[in-house]
Amino acid sequence: MEKDKNVINLKEERKNILKKSIKTNGGKNGQKTDIFYFKYCQKYPDNLCEKIIKLIDNIPSKYDKIMKIALKESLNSIVVSDISYALNIINSIPKNELVKLKIVPMNLLKNVKTFPGNQANIKNKNICGFACELINYSQKYQNLFKLLLGNVLIVEDTKTALDISNEYLGKYKIISLNGMVINIDGSVDFYSESTNSENYKESFYYVEKEIEKLEKEIKTLKIKIEKNDSIIEKNNDIYNSLWKENQDIKRLLQESEKNLTDSVSNLNKSIVSINELKDSLKSILIEENSILEERKIISEKLRFLEKITTLFLNITKILVILIIQLIKLLEEEKPYKQYLQRHK
Repeated sequence: MEKDKNVINLKEERKNILKKSIKTNGGKNGQKTDIFYFKYCQKYPDNLCEKIIKLIDNIPSKYDKIMKIALKESLNSIVVSDISYALNIINSIPKNELVKLKIVPMNLLKNVKTFPGNQANIKNKNICGFACELINYSQKYQNLFKLLLGNVLIVEDTKTALDISNEYLGKYKIISLNGMVINIDGSVDFYSESTNSENYKESFYYVEKEIEKLEKEIKTLKIKIEKNDSIIEKNNDIYNSLWKENQDIKRLLQESEKNLTDSVSNLNKSIVSINELKDSLKSILIEENSILEERKIISEKLRFLEKITTLFLNITKILVILIIQLIKLLEEEKPYKQYLQRHK
């Protein structure tokens, strides 16, 4: 973007130099013309007020010099939309501030009969065409340029100009590409082919066109810079948003890192606790095994005791039976003893 700004500065500088050149070379009358132009545009901003040279969109390089010759008297004329508006401005300018001014009112051209394009009837391969057909301009200025250039016939060379002049003298102005002009009245003007191209390009037409081109380029660059500024501003907003989001993410990451550290610490503690539990579990298992062993021994002892108890019960039963039998025997022996005692 800095490069674009530097280019704008250079183009602005070039434009100012060219404008200064126009003012210097145009003399006092050029400045007076600018007074009319400024006042007209200020009072009637929506109406046409422009130099003819600015209404031409493009002149092919082949016809550069010839168009300068063809429009020699009108090249810097000012085209306005209405003669009455122009007169209002002219009357408002002091006479000493306006020496000479050539204007072309468009409203007066509506009923003016333009020259018909009869090139189709002119059969010569060295005829380039009518001047109004060799340049580019907006359709709305067609009558203007037909009036100015519709009777100007451009040909390739002097020989062709002389050959057709017998037939078209008094009807068309004939101009050859090497600079010879045969006027309608039969007079002939010569413009040197050796005209220095650099000096020629410094003519008002080229200077005005270059200024116009520079203004368009400057406008385009300014629009580009404004768009870039808008994009930069938008990107700055995005950047700020992303930076804030990044800061939030960074903070969350730090918190997550802290939480992770705490989690790792807790995990380590948990691992230690688990290991302790494992050790405890091992002890419990050992103790359980010991208990199971003891239980097994106790079970064996209980089974032995059950056997002893069963045996004891059986012996007890036998003893009871024996006692009962003994008692019976004793009871049976009692009468016998009594008998013996009696018989003693």
